[in-house]
Amino acid sequence: MKYWITLCLICLLAFGPVIVQAQIISARFNTTVYSWEQQLLNDETANHMRAYQVAQFSVAKFGVKGLSFHTYLNMSSDFAEKAVDDPRVWMYNCYLRYQAIKSLDVSVGRQRVYAGVGYGTIDGLQLKYIYQDWASLKVYAGTMAPLRDTFEIGDMNADELSWGFHLTTSKWKRIRAGLSFAQQSRVAVPYSKAGVFSGAYRLDQPVSALQRQLVGIDLKGIVTSNIKVQTRLDYNFSVHEIKRSDIGCTYQSTKFEVGVDYIYRTPYFDYNSIFWVFDVKPNTEIGLKGQYKWQAHRFHANVANISFDGESSQRLGIGWSWKTLFLGLHNRSGFGGDMTGLTASYQYPIQKILSLIVSGNLYNYKLYDGAESETAFAGTIGVNTRLGKRLSLLGQLHYLNNVYFSSDMRFFVQANYAFTFKN
Repeated sequence: MKYWITLCLICLLAFGPVIVQAQIISARFNTTVYSWEQQLLNDETANHMRAYQVAQFSVAKFGVKGLSFHTYLNMSSDFAEKAVDDPRVWMYNCYLRYQAIKSLDVSVGRQRVYAGVGYGTIDGLQLKYIYQDWASLKVYAGTMAPLRDTFEIGDMNADELSWGFHLTTSKWKRIRAGLSFAQQSRVAVPYSKAGVFSGAYRLDQPVSALQRQLVGIDLKGIVTSNIKVQTRLDYNFSVHEIKRSDIGCTYQSTKFEVGVDYIYRTPYFDYNSIFWVFDVKPNTEIGLKGQYKWQAHRFHANVANISFDGESSQRLGIGWSWKTLFLGLHNRSGFGGDMTGLTASYQYPIQKILSLIVSGNLYNYKLYDGAESETAFAGTIGVNTRLGKRLSLLGQLHYLNNVYFSSDMRFFVQANYAFTFKN
């Protein structure tokens, strides 16, 4: 296996003098500490104090015109209770991007992909080409980033290769059309004994490395200056069925907005997942949403009906917001349990750089028909301060009361720091 840490060191050694001479260097750091009490299965508890450190680093004009370097890391560890794999270090991305001309954008390394039905993090190449105002093409290929040991790179072979494309056109002023394809592969962990549900099938039959093979079509259209429509169809070639399809329409004016959506979706599992031994059935959803603006006030409402295997459930929500104050009511009923909740939040500016934050959530719910009703409450009080343009601090005290915790207090602290250096 190859290691990303080695690759990063090579880049730093090779381009070290270039970085010093780079015209723009920017970085953003987020430090978070969260303490809470965990309820264990044997009625015992465990105290946790977990710290997270997120770091984003970018170097523009990386010695060559149009060349830039980007990386994004996340580190965490529990200082009160030893956890598995602590300390944890995740490398979300680390790539070079080259854009010498406006119409061509090339990046290589670990990076996030958003390309129609293709999404995820790859170690490989991504290219985007724009042909005038007629069409744009995004193509990518590489290995999927590992689920663990994120400084490693998967072997580049047919069983690990993932690739796809997304072609869009806006040649017509009122219509944007897209066609996408994605094939994702990852070698599965081999089975060593018969499963409870699958029996000896996974022992006798080799597990394919193919995870997904999807094709998608998406359309967005402008009927008038106030009416917009969009539709989408994703087809799963691995199991020969529709993964998702939806159609929606939105009407928007200066004060009023209303939309209606229809969604058909099948619960999605990777093709080589053990969950395919279960019977998977689709569900449909019809939803209506609206928003009305009056001076500084906003009124929100949404309602939906979800159908699944002869059963149905309903979703209702209404809300009102005024400046930094929000009040909301939510209700879920039918298949999957019942729930009614109240939500309130408010941010009060004490001074120009200091704000008080207060929020609360009260829920009454039943997980299934015949179950006893349970009540849960979560409250938050905290302060947020901005010390100049580069540093902000957030401190919160959380209170939780439910069937498991009669009186649970949690503490949350976060610091954000950013800087930009221009040579």
